[in-house]
Amino acid sequence: DAVVPYVPEEDPDICFHSAQLAVELLAAAESGQLTRSPEDAERLGFDVEILLSKFHAFVQKHRLKKQDHALISAARAGGIPVRKLAGRLLVLGHSRYQQRINGAKTSFTNVVSDDIAANKDYTRRILAYIGLCAPRYKRVNTEREAAKAAKHIGYPVVIKPNNAGSGNGVSIGLYDRSEVREAYKRAREFDRSVLVEELIEGNDYRLLVVNGRFC
Repeated sequence: DAVVPYVPEEDPDICFHSAQLAVELLAAAESGQLTRSPEDAERLGFDVEILLSKFHAFVQKHRLKKQDHALISAARAGGIPVRKLAGRLLVLGHSRYQQRINGAKTSFTNVVSDDIAANKDYTRRILAYIGLCAPRYKRVNTEREAAKAAKHIGYPVVIKPNNAGSGNGVSIGLYDRSEVREAYKRAREFDRSVLVEELIEGNDYRLLVVNGRFC
């Protein structure tokens, strides 16, 4: 028997590939192909390290995130059935009572608000429009524009992709032109549009609101 440390209802693709890899390894062991020696692997045409590396890459790409697993655990603790449809798309409940959740988005998420929040340029414009403070910034599309914007705003600066989440591509506390250019390249890996903004030091607060109430 093979033990797969994943729940089929949560990570079905990973479970399938885990079982498939286990069968391949057992078959290789039985036929004498299973070896960790690079020389033997090349001779036998069966490299365990390559197979495991490909599997780990597959897991990293397809497994649910920690917050998804926490949501699933909480739902099941409350007697709510949960199943995964695709990617991070989860279905809670059945029939007309069911709700769909995809990452941080639920069936109740306002589409317009979500689009605005995902676009840092839009968000800053709206904050300024309603009279709230926001860092001075400039949206740029080339390394040269980024360096020029940083000089105009004044060091230190922050470089970040305009439309990306989870801190991807963000560089903080840049003090010269070369650092800005390298940071711009990293940000461009996540979005074609990049922001250069002034660095404002302080605490980072995340507020959770459920059903219109601050929790």
